Amino acid sequence: MTTPDWMLPRPPSVDGAEVDADADTLLAAAADPRTTELPSSPYPVWQLLCSLGDRGRVLLHGSTTGSITELEPRAADDVLAFGAQRGVYASSDGIWALYFAVLDRSRYRGRHLNSCVEWGDPPQRGYVFSLDRRRVDEPWTTGWVYLLPTAGFRRQVLDVPGVEPVRSAQWVSHQPVRPLARVPVGPEDFPLRDRVGSHDDAVVAARAAADPAGFPWLDPPEAPPTEPG
Repeated sequence: MTTPDWMLPRPPSVDGAEVDADADTLLAAAADPRTTELPSSPYPVWQLLCSLGDRGRVLLHGSTTGSITELEPRAADDVLAFGAQRGVYASSDGIWALYFAVLDRSRYRGRHLNSCVEWGDPPQRGYVFSLDRRRVDEPWTTGWVYLLPTAGFRRQVLDVPGVEPVRSAQWVSHQPVRPLARVPVGPEDFPLRDRVGSHDDAVVAARAAADPAGFPWLDPPEAPPTEPG
């Protein structure tokens, strides 16, 4: 399976023991209440968060609120049943969690399409990020990525006919969850900020109502222009 045209691939990153070691150092420091300043790293914070999520060290939850001591199950609004449960939602992907940490939903109140899935071995990852084109131009702010224990979470199961197994990066717990740590982030830490797409909310709402399984309900990518002659 190749990355569909309507999905964004994960940006190139440095994989290896050095990134994993820095990610583990970040987790240990962030979880230590005596820490007053998180350790620096030559690697972008998204790579460190992805390292932690990819290796199953933690799950990640992005929020613009920095004072959360316990995440309570809440009713969710989603077309698909898994995303409409009452629960605590988290991601095993650092970039997806970053998106929720830096999207200022006090300013942006439209529908926002977002997803992260993985497939293959070694895994490839694809993302969808799209905002209503009529909303604010710069809906970004500072926020936090909370690092959560994995116990008690269940992963979303996807069934995509005709393709190899596809795994969602979305997880849910029906019990309250106390974060292990939090990491401050800003818009500059979200590596796909300049590649977020746009859509018309009314069009997407109508398509989703007509075909709930038709995610992402976006217009197909425009074909590249052909050379004359």
